[in-house]
Amino acid sequence: MDPQTEASYYGPYMHEHEGYVFGLQRLADIQEEAEELAKAQWAEVIQNTHDIEMDPDWKLFIAHEAMHRFLLFTVRTEEGELVGQCAMGIGPSATAKDHIEAGERLLYVRPEYRRQGIARAFVAFILQYLKDLGVDMVNMGDRSPGGSPKLQAMYESLGLRQDSIVYAKDLRRT
Repeated sequence: MDPQTEASYYGPYMHEHEGYVFGLQRLADIQEEAEELAKAQWAEVIQNTHDIEMDPDWKLFIAHEAMHRFLLFTVRTEEGELVGQCAMGIGPSATAKDHIEAGERLLYVRPEYRRQGIARAFVAFILQYLKDLGVDMVNMGDRSPGGSPKLQAMYESLGLRQDSIVYAKDLRRT
């Protein structure tokens, strides 16, 4: 991994796993790369179910990051290529006083890197990292149309359990 990419990691630690590096990086430092993966995830999953163009407010994400309310976990090859990311919102719970919650906003691993155990190891890393930060509860989602049995099995193998089903409606079309 090139020194500039390695220097962009922050937080207590990075983790190496079978030729991949998991860590926490600032969106402000890698925005262009992160946008590319977010667009791929949008095209693969979200745009197919909601005919909405992707138009995130990156400045808002970066502002939340500066306030320690947004974390961007990344997966890189040893050569430094960004092949996966997980965006998490984090903050005090509004419904459980004195608790800290984290919620996944985007989890994506490039298709050519799937079915190799990378996503499972990555999510395990994220869960441990959040626990070490003092997070009490984490919510991870499945935005695949109809749900993904493989993703559900992976989450359950890591101790997560399904606690809700979410329905969406594009109100512009009614």
